[in-house]
Formats: sequence, C-alpha cells, structure tokens
Amino acid sequence: MNSSTGSHRLSWQIYITSIVCLSSTQLALAQADTDTNEPAQLAPVVVVATKTARPVGDVAGSVTVVEAYQLADRLSIDIADIVRYTPGIALPRSTTRFGWDSYSLRGVGGNRVAIEVDGIPVGGRFEIGNYSNAGRDVVDIDLLQRVEVLYGPASTLYGSDALGGVVAYYTLDPGSLASVGDPYLAASAGFRGDQDALNARLSGAWATERLAAMLSWQRRRGEQRDASAAGSTAQDHQEWDSDSLFGKFNWELGEQGRLTATVEQRQRQTDTDIQSLLGNGRFRSTSLLLGDDEQQRQRLSVRYAFEGPKFDGRVLLFDQDTETRQLSIEERASLDVRRTRLFEFDQHTTGVEFNATSRFDTGSVSHTLTYGIEMARTRTSELRSGFQTTLAGGDYTNLLLGEVFPVRDFPVSRDVEAGVFVHDEIQLGNLTLIPALRYDDYRLRPRPDTVYLEDNPGADIVAIDESQATPRLGAVYKFGGGWSVFGQYARGFRAPPFADANIGLDIPLFNIRALPNPDLDSETSQGFEIGLRRFAGSDEFSLTAHYTDYENFIESRAFLGPDPATGVLLFQSRNLGEARIYGAEVRWRQRLGRTLGLHGALAWTRGENELTGEPINMVDPAELVLGLDWHPNKLPLTAQLSWTLVDRQDRFTDPDDELVGTAGFGVVDVTARYSLPGATVRAGVFNVFDKVHWRWSSVRGVPVDDPTRPLLSEPGRYAGVSLLFEW
Repeated sequence: MNSSTGSHRLSWQIYITSIVCLSSTQLALAQADTDTNEPAQLAPVVVVATKTARPVGDVAGSVTVVEAYQLADRLSIDIADIVRYTPGIALPRSTTRFGWDSYSLRGVGGNRVAIEVDGIPVGGRFEIGNYSNAGRDVVDIDLLQRVEVLYGPASTLYGSDALGGVVAYYTLDPGSLASVGDPYLAASAGFRGDQDALNARLSGAWATERLAAMLSWQRRRGEQRDASAAGSTAQDHQEWDSDSLFGKFNWELGEQGRLTATVEQRQRQTDTDIQSLLGNGRFRSTSLLLGDDEQQRQRLSVRYAFEGPKFDGRVLLFDQDTETRQLSIEERASLDVRRTRLFEFDQHTTGVEFNATSRFDTGSVSHTLTYGIEMARTRTSELRSGFQTTLAGGDYTNLLLGEVFPVRDFPVSRDVEAGVFVHDEIQLGNLTLIPALRYDDYRLRPRPDTVYLEDNPGADIVAIDESQATPRLGAVYKFGGGWSVFGQYARGFRAPPFADANIGLDIPLFNIRALPNPDLDSETSQGFEIGLRRFAGSDEFSLTAHYTDYENFIESRAFLGPDPATGVLLFQSRNLGEARIYGAEVRWRQRLGRTLGLHGALAWTRGENELTGEPINMVDPAELVLGLDWHPNKLPLTAQLSWTLVDRQDRFTDPDDELVGTAGFGVVDVTARYSLPGATVRAGVFNVFDKVHWRWSSVRGVPVDDPTRPLLSEPGRYAGVSLLFEW
C-alpha cells in the first residue's frame, strides 16, 4: 500500500457536503408530500435494464441516463464527456498516443463491460507491447440520442460480455427530428480548447406517412490533449481527424409494424510525434518515434418491430466490421537504423436477435414476460509486421529484437455465442417480482495459419466450449408519494477470451515468452443490490448499496518466473482467486424555486482481494458531483455550475513501493445555453480555477518516475463554444 503524492485531503469535504445536500433533499421531498398541487411526473424511461421501454422506477437495479441535450450542453467531443459528471464510471486513457480505453463501472472495466450501439455489440479491445493498442472508442458522440448505463452483473440479458455492466448507445432517429410536412435541417460548428478541437456537422431528416429518413455527416479535427501538469515536460505532438457518415430509414408498415435500416461509417486518423519517451528506459537511444494510427468502423443493421395490445416483437440483423491499423517508425541515432512496425487488428461480427414481450394475467396476477434468442459470430485477426533499415547503407531485415516478422500473437479466431433468455415482471399489487434466467453457449475455434505456427511451433492451441446459466431475481415495492424500494441478486460470467487462451509471444532479445493456457476457467460474479428511490414532480432521489463477489478473474499475461531449463522469463494468463467490490451511491435532483435547480451524485466504492485482503487497484476513489442550474423566466437561457470533488487515492496494492497515487481535487465548470429563433449558442469554461490534477484511472499502475506521468494529467483551464442552426 502506498500514499498519495499530494497532501490535499477531500474525504471529509466529500462526505460532509453529501450529508448536507442529502439532508436538504430530504426536507424538500418531505415538503413536496404536503403540496397537493405538485404535478405528477413519470420517471425517466429506459431500455437497457429489461430490453423493453420501462420507467426507471420499475427497474430492480441501478441505471443512469445521459441525454443528447446534456452532451450538447457539455460541448462534448468524445466519449469521455459521457462520464464527466457521472460518479461510479471511469474511462482510463491508454497513454497519450492511443487515447481512451474502455469504461469501468464500479471498478470493473475493459472487456468485462458490454458496449452496444442500437443493440449491436462493440468489439473488444486488445493491446500488446508499446506499439499495439486497439480500443473501443468507435462512435461519434453527435449521433447519440441518449446513453444508458446499467451497473453490476448483467449476463442474464447480455451474455458473456456483461460481467460488470452495460453501456448502451442509442442513435438519433428521423422520427424525433422530422414530421409529415415538416422536414428538418441542421448545421453546427464548434471549438473546444483542451484539444484545440474543431467540429462541423450537417444533418437532415424528412418524413411522409409511411417513410422517414435522416442523413448526417460529422467531421472533427484536433491536436494533443492539454495536460495541466505538463510544464516543461517534452509533450507528444498529435494531430487527429475523424469523419462519420450516418443514415437511418424507417418504413411504417401499418399494423404489420416498422422496418428500420441503419448504415454507419466512422474513420479516425491520428498522427503522433512521441517526445516524452525519448532518452528514457528502453528508448534512451531513440531519436525519433512516430505513430500513424487509423481506426475504421462500419455497420449495417435492419430492425423489424411490431406492437400489439398483448404482444410485441423485435428482430435485429446486423453486420459490423472494426479495423485498427497502427504504424510506428523509430530511429536510433546510436545504431543508425530505422525500425518500422505495423499492427493490424480486425473484428468482423454478424448476428441476429429475436426478442418479444407478452402481457397476460394469471388470476389476479399480471405478467410482463420478455424472452428472446440471440446469436453472434465474430472473426478476430491480428498481425504484427516490421522491418529494420540501415540508414547509411539501406540494408534490410525483418528480424527485430529477436522476432522474425510477420507474427501473430494469437491465431485467427472465430467465436460463436448463442443465448436464450426469459425475464418476467410479476405484478402483485404494489410488489413486483422479477425472476429471469439466461443460458449461453460460447464456442471459440482458433484457425492457426502458417504465420502463427512458424512463430509458435508446438504451441498448445486451445478450442473453448463453455456454457453457463445465469439467473437473476429482482423485486420492486412501491410506497405512496412516489417512493419505492428495490433489490436484486444477479449472476454474471465471462468466457475465457481468445487472446488469453491462445497468446503466443516470444521476444528472445528480452528473454521473455508468453504461453497459452488451455485450463482457463470462466470468470463469474454474484451481485447483490438494494436501493431506495423517489420520483415526484421535478424531484428525484435514489440511494443504493451494492456488493459483488468475483471468482476466477483472469490476469492477462501474468509473470510465472524463469523457465528452469532455459532461464526464459515466462508469462501466462491465469485465473486469480476471489475478489469483492462493494459500495454506495446517492443521486438526487430538486427544484429550488422557479428558476434554480440542484442536482448531485456521489459514488463510494471499495474492493479487496479476498485471499490477501489487499486493495484492488482498478477501483476508483470516492467522487461527488454537485450542479446548480439556472433557468431565468424571461430569458431563453440555461446556465449550469458544476463542482466535481474527487477523494485522494492512497489505498492501492504496491508491493515494490514504486507506483504513484493521486491527490484529492475539486474542479469547477460553468456552461450556458442561449436559444434564439432557429439557432442555439452554447459556451463553457472548464476547470475554471486551473487546477492541476490527475484521475486515478489514467495513472493506475504508473511508476512515480515515469516520464509520461505529467502528460497523463487532466487539462487545465479551457473554454469551448458551439453554434447550431436548425430549419
């Protein structure tokens, strides 16, 4: 265990402020009970918790929602803005070159969190070494109508990928933009200073009695992300741009339902001149290090939906391809050579889903039964190639650091996951019981080719056949005045991934070798959650406690020690023992008169290895977000003051006493929106007081003396502005 590098302590500030705000909320809610003229307001409607549209007050679990207008008011440019004011969710960064990693929910992240776009799963991430990193940041934020986050084990509805939860993106729909005889056209532009980012968008939608369609084009460009602690540190210079094309078409088929076709393509290009690593560690003789990275995602989907008084159905067919290409160029002055490396990673997924909902009664008991069958097939391939050229003589070799290129770190793999589930909402007066069960069958079939076999002779190639039943039981009890209490038990699982089962990496110059593991078990989890919440008028309140046990966590490429026969340092993915993660969350929103509103959220999470009692490093420190909204009656203006408080992180496992902690910090943001006829202006100033700070998720596992640590700090003070025209 280590201590933070700063002395700034925010624990008491966070907890005392939370208690004060919570107390004021309770008083406001109690006052609302006495006001018989308070208008009723339905709780937000969510889809992710049951795969059907349900008021969040009917859900036995924790769900947060971020709407499109909130993303716009934040002057959002990437997925980090989704979680900006949502405690309990973190988004780590994969160094300055590769950008954002994958969401972490309550301390569980990476490929253990399912990400979906309109019900289509986003591919997994993969990284190896310093030059290869395929991430999951594959969606343009301007296309999102809303984002829903489901916390905790969710395999009962989402299968193997949802061990830690689900992040669901829902894209814009032409029906929400245009109506018959009233087409829609929009143009927008914006700037944000933390990345000197410029963006432009053109969108159009039109509708007839039977057909509605929309088209949208987005372009962004920017530079490296600002780092408040950079100072005189050599910065990595970066230029990036992205383009997105999106089309959605709805055909109304009358009583037969609706058919929706969606096409989407996104491409991002990033060029990086890496300065921070030069002269340090293994790069001490490197004089030039460049990165040329490209990521593309295409998808085509067709959805058919029909609704009836007692029966609804949905069919989804999709095809999606995600490609990552990363070129690295390195020059070493002392050796007079140039090394060129190319990393390619591709995931192609096709799938089909059928979900249905039936409503019926058995005596005095009402049922809402949701059931379905899903199947997805994914082909994953990875290739690293490279060569070294002598600058003076032009001599060429494909032998780098003892590796003979090209190589594959795992064989081309095909996996098929099929699942069938049933989910019943049983209404017993004020009590709703929600039993659910899913059965999954997962099959991984490696397809080793000559490239893999030549680099890994004699490798024990593993095919995986896993099946798992994941039950869930939830309950919601509604009191008067909008109050309700909920609880749930849920199981989750994650089958051994292709890369952990069949990794093959051998670098003789560094005397290291990674071995496949044919004996990996599936990761499993058992989660318990209980909560109290209220929706009344414009006021919302929720208090949740959660506890989850995890077994057989897979540690990727764990160090085993030297081979007794050869002395080679061996690495192999392995199952760890048991871990537990627990915590509490509070969220509230209330009106303060006619023009002001207060909202806040607090997340406190702890995690331990149950065998050793040591902290789990992937858990983030406590975080509190407070917001004050101002809506003047006589002006088309909305302004918001946001205050984010994060506790220090000095509770982590560090046996060698070499890892950095983080100091607590507080950051203030101010944003505003002004609406004119046909136009909307948004502006904001972020980190108003120019606070130097780090997020734990960005420096977790980073040594104190790492030269890139200053560059992993959060941006200092910056501003942004956007202008939207609508016709």
